[in-house]
Amino acid sequence: MTKQPFVMSSLKILSVLSLSMLTVLVVFSLSSLPVYAYNTIHVPTDYAKIQTAIDAANPGDAIIVDPGTYFEQLSISKSLNITGSSGGIIITVPSVLLPDVFGTSNVVDITNDAIVTMSKVTISGPGPTSCGSIQAGIFVSGGAILKITNSTITDIRDNPVSGCQNGDGILVGRAKLNTIGHAEISNVLVTKYQKGGIVVDGAGSTASVKNNDINFGFISVNIAPNGIQVSRGAQATVSNNNVSQNICSAIVCGPDLANPHLDQAAGVLLYGAGNGTVVEYNNVSQNDLGIGVISCGDPFCLTTPNASSIEIKNNTISDSGAAGILIKDENYIVSDNKIIGPGLVGIAVISGTSNTVAVLIDNEIDGVTTTIGTFSTPGHSAVAIPSVTSPSSLTMITVPSFLHTPANATIIASVPAQFPSWVKDLLTYYAQGSLSYDDLIKAMQFLVQ
Repeated sequence: MTKQPFVMSSLKILSVLSLSMLTVLVVFSLSSLPVYAYNTIHVPTDYAKIQTAIDAANPGDAIIVDPGTYFEQLSISKSLNITGSSGGIIITVPSVLLPDVFGTSNVVDITNDAIVTMSKVTISGPGPTSCGSIQAGIFVSGGAILKITNSTITDIRDNPVSGCQNGDGILVGRAKLNTIGHAEISNVLVTKYQKGGIVVDGAGSTASVKNNDINFGFISVNIAPNGIQVSRGAQATVSNNNVSQNICSAIVCGPDLANPHLDQAAGVLLYGAGNGTVVEYNNVSQNDLGIGVISCGDPFCLTTPNASSIEIKNNTISDSGAAGILIKDENYIVSDNKIIGPGLVGIAVISGTSNTVAVLIDNEIDGVTTTIGTFSTPGHSAVAIPSVTSPSSLTMITVPSFLHTPANATIIASVPAQFPSWVKDLLTYYAQGSLSYDDLIKAMQFLVQ
């Protein structure tokens, strides 16, 4: 018993000694860890080729490239900053363009969740051969993020330019390949592309496309190009861009919207775009279609049609060969756009494979042959509902209680006589199942504001 205090004291001393040794070990271990500082790599001073610099770099490094033309194909799978010094650089297609893991050939591949910043670069084609020789100037896949500014993408096409469905300036994700991408694209010139200027594709892909110039740059080509495309469930904000000269000269194209067999090129194409997509404050000129909104109809569409949260507003659209805005097989609210001729139709509403209802709010249309045109196919109806009634006369309209019951034919008979005719039109299509309840309420709220 008399020895217990001594034993306890010894244990305490050992504990203190052990803690001191542990502290020394921890300090030693921490002090021995390397502290990594991001490097700046210069091309061609440090490495003669850009790809060699990319391979040697650590994630987070900056690569500064001196002015010149570099015949290279780049593959980037780590986060890097790539900048052209002084007047910028030109990265152009080498004599042999190799396929990536998906089997597509691109000048620059960005993948593997990398975050890549690029500025003051020019990326140029053309592909080395005819049909299918090049898919994209930049392809963003595998969850990667591209942040590009103050750059040019040009000549992404076959050689010679062809009518094949390849040749995108910047491709962000691709539903067909089951891969997604993300991008922030600003102050970029995209021109002389074959099929698409900027394409954001596939559910899960996202992009901010702002303050860019997208110009097709070709005359009389056997293809229907699109300046900016958001498709198959992808979500994007498209704002303050200049998009021009997307015109199809193929024999399968033409301005006759009543002919379902004719195709048109579009300045901005929403082909089954995802919820949350916004198209606003763009200047869209000299295209077959200024803005085309079409329900996605191919096997790779992973989004439901009639995406009610998509916004098309405050755009200026001029000199459209077929239509300023076209809406086909989708139910949309389109507001505060300015459409200027010449042109055949200001806003076209088309039913192809389903009923189409478009609510048009405060759009200014001038100088076209037909201000608002509807084109219906057998078995389906196209309806355009313009806001022609003054807001003050609509203040008595509230959402009636009978709208909370399932749609049926009795709805139409229940509409009070003092309601404007467009209310009955909306309710008719709601009762027929062509307009969802959410779309109906949103449309009425727009018109009652």
